[in-house]
Amino acid sequence: MMTFHLTAPSKTFLLGEYVALQGGPTLVLTSQPCFKLTVKYKHTQQPVIFEYIDKESPAGKYLLLNADLFKGYHLIFHDPHNRAGGFGASSAQFLLVNTLTKIIADFSLKVSCQVKELLTEYQQFAWDGEGMVPSGADLIAQAQGGVSYFYKEQNRLQVVEWPFEDINYYLLHTGNKIATHQHLKELTFFTTHQLMDIVFAGFQHLQTKNAEGFVHCIKEYAQALQKQGWVCAKTEELLTLLNACPQVLAAKGCGALGADVILVLANKQNHFALLDWLKAKAMNVVTHGNKVGPGLQITTEVELSI
Repeated sequence: MMTFHLTAPSKTFLLGEYVALQGGPTLVLTSQPCFKLTVKYKHTQQPVIFEYIDKESPAGKYLLLNADLFKGYHLIFHDPHNRAGGFGASSAQFLLVNTLTKIIADFSLKVSCQVKELLTEYQQFAWDGEGMVPSGADLIAQAQGGVSYFYKEQNRLQVVEWPFEDINYYLLHTGNKIATHQHLKELTFFTTHQLMDIVFAGFQHLQTKNAEGFVHCIKEYAQALQKQGWVCAKTEELLTLLNACPQVLAAKGCGALGADVILVLANKQNHFALLDWLKAKAMNVVTHGNKVGPGLQITTEVELSI
């Protein structure tokens, strides 16, 4: 039997959710912990076995459609967030399974990402023809790692590191969960000019390492989402509480209705004071710091057994 592992990072929209749905620019942060797909292969014609991947998910549909290719494979998906939602489990599943297809086809334990091809394939399996098509910006970010600036309409992808040594990010899970695919079915066309301008400015501040300007963009985007009615009630309550905290520079709900995850920015010197405050308020801090996650990876350790 041959065993190896594929990994992809967690993702969080810094700026650009909703804008991405119309091909606009996005900024997506990737972080630890990573999702993992354990791949076990025996030279048999047994049907593929996959664990912790729903048959109705994009990855599940992809596996079933390509069942002949995956004969003899046993796939186990590991979600470090225990299926809490919000950090890109579904897109990670598809990315990892799709990557495995390329590995099988090339007879090579190497990973690569063709952005256009990956995005097209993902949208074929992630969209049922109703409502808005999922942007796939999070999928592309998880393939690349770092902070991804992805502007589909202009075929532009640029990856940068977190440039602010004195600013930490904190990712909080709300305990809430929204079905993104259902939310997209309910959306209708909307204008994105104001939101796009904020994303453009935010990316410029990342490139020039202007922390104050970037913090302002996070605040401005959070306010714009609230004005559009794209922030669920529970997240609004938490944002009100967070914005009253003296250590918080900016706070924003991320993704569909900002429901699952909240981004907080704070000065590094206030790190321990903020953690104490968050703990006292019983807020679930999933990760924090100023490092970014790795992109798509395969472990170099390959186990071979008879």
